[in-house]
Amino acid sequence: KPERTKKPPPRFFSNDEIRTILDCEKVLLLKSNCKQTLKEITIPQTFAMIRFMLSTGRRIQEVVHLKKKDIKFELGYYEVTKDKTERTNPVPKIFYLNDQAVDALLPYYRLRNNGDDYIFCNQDGGFLTPTAAGTRIKRIFRMAGITDAASKEFRHSFASHLIMSGERLEEVRDHLGHTDVRTTQIYAHL
Repeated sequence: KPERTKKPPPRFFSNDEIRTILDCEKVLLLKSNCKQTLKEITIPQTFAMIRFMLSTGRRIQEVVHLKKKDIKFELGYYEVTKDKTERTNPVPKIFYLNDQAVDALLPYYRLRNNGDDYIFCNQDGGFLTPTAAGTRIKRIFRMAGITDAASKEFRHSFASHLIMSGERLEEVRDHLGHTDVRTTQIYAHL
């Protein structure tokens, strides 16, 4: 039998890396033209998605599937109806909105007319695929000098920073929407 190698802990962003990533927004907006260009539309939206993922721990596919009807600002929560476990557990998952998540969502929520409209969309107003969103984010990583990362690192960063600030594993599990705390234990080394 071949020996099982221990999986390395998940990569997460330090506070400095997060600042560097978020600072790229100003640089990118300054580089774009004064008129309303495609970049001026997609850049703020991409950074809103990043801020939302950093403040909630949502996966990229959960973020791009968020619709206006899924967000209940007045009640302080949002529902994830399209996630990794939807086939085995088709019940929508409810998560509380924090101030940073509200700040990231609200401008795009206000732009959408219909409850079935996606909060974050492509340049034509249609569905933004996880692959397209990931491509946008990877460009930002390259600009920030980060070469060994993908959008999942925002989720890992959210969980890792919670653990390092003293949050219990069970609470982090609830924030991430894990059904079993054993899944969350990849962050226990912190």
